[in-house]
Amino acid sequence: HGCGARRATPPRVARSGGHQYNEMLNKRYEAFKHTLELKDTKEQREAAEERSLKIMAEVLANTVLVGWTGPLTFKGEPLEYSVANSEKLLLVKEFQNDVAKKANDFRNYRYDVEEADAKNSSPTSSGN
Repeated sequence: HGCGARRATPPRVARSGGHQYNEMLNKRYEAFKHTLELKDTKEQREAAEERSLKIMAEVLANTVLVGWTGPLTFKGEPLEYSVANSEKLLLVKEFQNDVAKKANDFRNYRYDVEEADAKNSSPTSSGN
């Protein structure tokens, strides 16, 4: 990816569109409605786009990007998972797009459920 983040494994994401996601997105939109809707000049359009990116980074960091495993570096610095570090990464449009795409892909959750079911139904080492 051209976003400056290198990771050994894909990020872990929750499905977008849940109650917490929608509520936070609506609150952030309302808080910055004036900036987001004012697009008469180039500067206003750029400000709206920048604010939109920041809002989505905050919402995704708090509700969708739930972690990552393995080493992750950003601009040459190792990053441990935290909401603040998630938000920093999500300010990179390409990374944000990757996370949003994964969060909106239902197939990711079907496989997770199938894996969990397989683990839960496998016999234990004691033979039970």
